[in-house]
Amino acid sequence: MLAPALSYALQDLWVTGQEDRLQFWRAVVHFAGDSGSDPIARSVAARTACELPATRNDMRGLVTLFSAPQAEQAFAFRAFSHVVGALTVRIEDGQAAQLTPWCYLASEASAHLTTLGWPLRTLLYLLVERVTTADQRALLGEPARRLLQYALGQPDQSSQLAAAAIGFVADTYASDPVASRRSLESLLTPDRLRDHAHADMPWLARKVLTIGTPRPCLHT
Repeated sequence: MLAPALSYALQDLWVTGQEDRLQFWRAVVHFAGDSGSDPIARSVAARTACELPATRNDMRGLVTLFSAPQAEQAFAFRAFSHVVGALTVRIEDGQAAQLTPWCYLASEASAHLTTLGWPLRTLLYLLVERVTTADQRALLGEPARRLLQYALGQPDQSSQLAAAAIGFVADTYASDPVASRRSLESLLTPDRLRDHAHADMPWLARKVLTIGTPRPCLHT
């Protein structure tokens, strides 16, 4: 009985709440972001959060909670990870999802990379090859570049984060060629090449055709 009752309550908050869905997202964050909450409640909250967003405004409540006081912010960050996980299942199962609100959420989440870097990597992976409009790709360009710069500054973390971010920047290159070129050039500094060329260059080489011409070459 818990699952259908909670699902109904969350949908009611969605319909009757504020335009930015803040009340809805507060409830989702409470259930999905609290490690002590019932596992069924966490799952229902995360799944419901994936079903309803259709516009950027639908995500503004969650974005607001990213800057909430510390305790609520921590819940929001944990909820983000669970929601991204539920979205992964939804998309890979072939269920419909409006991509623009998730592109917007990715853009906003990139302001909190210390905590959200890895789930943001998963979200970008889901989105970059599925978006269909220039607006969606533009929304993904900045978080892709931010993630790469963050990854390059984390020498103790796995190279998997940098490898994924190289691909994301390449896949969104056309959204801002100048900024994307500058971001990828960070891979070509003498220190970076000395220490990480063996890891970075294969991933960059795979995306040469994606970066393509007639855009400016990295080596001018």
